[in-house]
Amino acid sequence: MKDIYGSDWVFYDIVEKNLKNLLQTCDLKERKLVLFGITEATSVAIDFLKKQGLKIYAVIDNNPTRRNFIDSNISVCAPEELLSAYDDEVLVLIGTPYFDEMSNQLIKLGYDKEKHIYQFFDPRVEQKKYEISGLKEVSEDESKKIQFEILKYIHDICEENNLQYFLAYGSLLGAVRHSGFIPWDDDIDIYMPISSINELYRLLEKDVRYKMCLPACTDGYFYMYARVIDTRTILNIIDFPLLIKSGISIDIFPLVYLGNTVDEAQKIMNESYYEQKRIKNMISEKKTSNEIFRNIRMLWDKLEKKNYQDCKYCGNVFGPYGYKEILQSEIFSEKDNYNFENTKFWGPIDSKLYLTHIYGNYLEYPPLDKRKSPHIWKGYWRNTI
Repeated sequence: MKDIYGSDWVFYDIVEKNLKNLLQTCDLKERKLVLFGITEATSVAIDFLKKQGLKIYAVIDNNPTRRNFIDSNISVCAPEELLSAYDDEVLVLIGTPYFDEMSNQLIKLGYDKEKHIYQFFDPRVEQKKYEISGLKEVSEDESKKIQFEILKYIHDICEENNLQYFLAYGSLLGAVRHSGFIPWDDDIDIYMPISSINELYRLLEKDVRYKMCLPACTDGYFYMYARVIDTRTILNIIDFPLLIKSGISIDIFPLVYLGNTVDEAQKIMNESYYEQKRIKNMISEKKTSNEIFRNIRMLWDKLEKKNYQDCKYCGNVFGPYGYKEILQSEIFSEKDNYNFENTKFWGPIDSKLYLTHIYGNYLEYPPLDKRKSPHIWKGYWRNTI
């Protein structure tokens, strides 16, 4: 399916063009440049601005524990920590789909949207350029049903072949709090040890309906975690700087060894973050697929060497929560049944400890304005049904 699923480099030039336009209209040397949001687009913007001889004042993020994804020479902190004391020289650059929410956060701190805030990349706008015409759109209910069916299929294979998996992140939260999908969310995530991921890939190699994409193994697939796609569907995902040609899917994150002390766990996480930054820079620099794959494979091979159960701490080094991804291995010492959309699936034995560690008071609902999906893609049926 090389002609259907894969990746194209399409967005790097957009960021450069937008920042060049900003340079023509504003003397950035007179401003304190602050990037809001730890994303790939932010990293590319930093590299571009440095090449123009400009200094980055700081990076702000509402989850500054992810600071390891940013150049260590740049200060990373929470917005309020840096900007509570009003500074008229600040110019905040934003390259995420949450521009309105981030702008409102800055406005509450006293900053002016026209004078102090600039959006250098808008994934929502760019995504619309790559919507697929002539095919029937997959509805939200259909998307959830497709993902549920993928999960059920993986569950059955794992049961038959003695493979491990656990519901993860919002999927486990949904099972515990809602007995299914979080009403305003629309995806499913699971954990698996790398040995089980590799075996699942082998078992699905010749499957017709479901295609498993594995890092460094699937042509054109530059994610660092695995994914199982329903091949009846197709969609385009912006994952800067790539346009990912995929389908409705669920994500599989590797559960890996992180050592026996917090210091050791943080060291392993930091080493992994460094490798991920290096690989993502290779992607941005449009290195060859073989070179990128070779480095991804080296990272995965290193993570696979030790069993996540043979230590006090384990976790997902590719997750979004920084050091919160460092989990006590006892959480996964056994599996337990969780009801998800009237079907039993496996999750960690200590869901309370896991969910509290990741989300805090996980039983409390977020404010109404936060109850919306973070995803901006649209899926389509490959054939009219």
